[in-house]
Amino acid sequence: MRYRYRKIRPEDVVTMKNLRANGATFKKIAETFGVSMSVAQYHLCPEYKASSLARAIKAHKNRVPKKRNPEYIKNYIKDRYQNDEIFRKNFISLVVKSHKKRRAIWIKNDLCSECGKVRDEEKFRTCRSCRARKRNTYAKKKEKYNE
Repeated sequence: MRYRYRKIRPEDVVTMKNLRANGATFKKIAETFGVSMSVAQYHLCPEYKASSLARAIKAHKNRVPKKRNPEYIKNYIKDRYQNDEIFRKNFISLVVKSHKKRRAIWIKNDLCSECGKVRDEEKFRTCRSCRARKRNTYAKKKEKYNE
C-alpha cells in the first residue's frame, strides 16, 4: 500500500541501499516501502537528488509573484471583518498593537502620538494642533449632548 506523504526514516534509507546493492529495482524498493519510485530514486541515486534539487531551486527563482489587487484585499478584509467574529477580534488586536508600537516610537523620538509631527512641549504626548482638535471635538460632543 502506498502512503501519500510518508516520511522516510534514516534506517529505511539504509535498508533501501542494501536492497539496491542486492539487485532490487527502484520499482520493487518503492513497493516495499509504500512510496513512489521517484522517492526511492531520490534517496538512492545522488545524481537524481541533485537534479531534483536543481529543478526545485530553478522553479523557485523563476516563480512570478502574484500581483495583489488592493481593491480585492480591501473588500476581503471588510467582508471577513463583518462576518467572522474571530477575525474581527484578531484584526482589532493587531491594529491596537501596531498603534501602540507606532506611538511608542513617536514618543521616544519626540513626535506627536496622534499625527507624528514634532511635539512642541515635553510634558504632552501630542502636539498643540492635535490637542486643540481634541478639545474642539469634545466641546462639540458636549454641545450635542446638552441640546
